[in-house]
Amino acid sequence: MASIRRRRILIGLIAVLIILLVPIPSTVVPAWRIRIVDQEGGPVTNINVRQHWQHYSFQAAGREVDARPDPDGYVSFPRRVAWAGALPRLLGPVLNAVTLGVHASFGPTAAVQAWNAGYEGWVDYKGEPQPPESLMVHKRDMP
Repeated sequence: MASIRRRRILIGLIAVLIILLVPIPSTVVPAWRIRIVDQEGGPVTNINVRQHWQHYSFQAAGREVDARPDPDGYVSFPRRVAWAGALPRLLGPVLNAVTLGVHASFGPTAAVQAWNAGYEGWVDYKGEPQPPESLMVHKRDMP
């Protein structure tokens, strides 16, 4: 009888552990169509554009991808998803707080950065319903 009880407990613990580790998707940033504009509102097309995203609560490193604007200055990025089970979602923030202290970050975040020899700029997304629709770049201060 004790052997059957131990087996059931072991099977139950394994089942709970598996459930806690099954990856679940979370949207880090929705699909994002952004227009790169200069200070006069005109499209900037000859510029590098980079999107960076990370779910700080359970991802140790962010991801990024580069793109180029179309002739009207628009760049489209697809929805970005991060996968993690319940256990990393529960322990990740604790680990962040313990290891990084006051520098710890939590939750989803994304940014789009644009730059070339003459312009630069960026915008952030931190879980709002919609990401920013435009990024105004500014002329770089040249030495």
